[in-house]
Amino acid sequence: MLSRMCLQRGVSVTRHAKVLRSIWVRARRCFGVPQHDVARRSYLLIAAVFVLTTISMAETPKTPVVIELFTSEGCSSCPPADADLTRLAKQQPVAGADIIPLAWHIDYWDRLGWRDPFSSQLATARQYQYKAAFNFETVYTPQLVVDGSAETIGGEHKSATDAIAEAAKAKHADVRVSIEPAGEHVDVELANLPADEPLQLLVAITEDDLVSRPTRGENARRTLEHSAVVRSAQFIDKVAAGKTSVPLAIAKDWNRDHLHVVALIQSTRSRKVIGAATTILPAAATAGAK
Repeated sequence: MLSRMCLQRGVSVTRHAKVLRSIWVRARRCFGVPQHDVARRSYLLIAAVFVLTTISMAETPKTPVVIELFTSEGCSSCPPADADLTRLAKQQPVAGADIIPLAWHIDYWDRLGWRDPFSSQLATARQYQYKAAFNFETVYTPQLVVDGSAETIGGEHKSATDAIAEAAKAKHADVRVSIEPAGEHVDVELANLPADEPLQLLVAITEDDLVSRPTRGENARRTLEHSAVVRSAQFIDKVAAGKTSVPLAIAKDWNRDHLHVVALIQSTRSRKVIGAATTILPAAATAGAK
């Protein structure tokens, strides 16, 4: 009975006192703790408080915040930024934020000694969109863009978490993603979109746990590890509230067990991310491979 209570979700804050007392009474009966056994009562009381703290954390909704790292295997400053992106995604260190990572490997480093196997012109074009939005004179790596509204040098953990915390305070639209049974399409549902704002939908496939060993360039003879590498990206203009179905194409050399689908809705004027969601790609689905 105690284990069932520990697993309960959605207990309201106003009921916490009653739940605490109930947990305590059931635990005392379950474990045979006498009323006068102060030490054991204290241990169980601490455990009950821990359970309620966990429940409270589970109740608090988190705001999806997209972090986009512009990086390259040809850049010696980028591996620490790649590592911090992984850290942010795995540890989720910002209260109230559900961090959704995207690693864009730009291609303008490719001519300087090492061609990044994950680089693309699309990634470079994406960074140039932010260059225009932030009114910068040039682009650089590693650059981290947070929810399309703030940017910092990739790898600067404190600056990143501060920007993420600030972004999580903003109002976001509702975005839901689901993979249809055959695995050939992703359904994106949008709601509570801002009025009179030109929007664009981005659907990306990312891959984790990629490893590379450059033989030339600034990172020659180093082992590089990557997370959330953007493998493909589709942009859909003039979207509206409701459901949009987007076809998926999965290359045979991608590891399906490490793939995620990310959907984000973004202002085409300011480039601010209005809402986002992510889901894993079902490993069982085989349709859509190319």
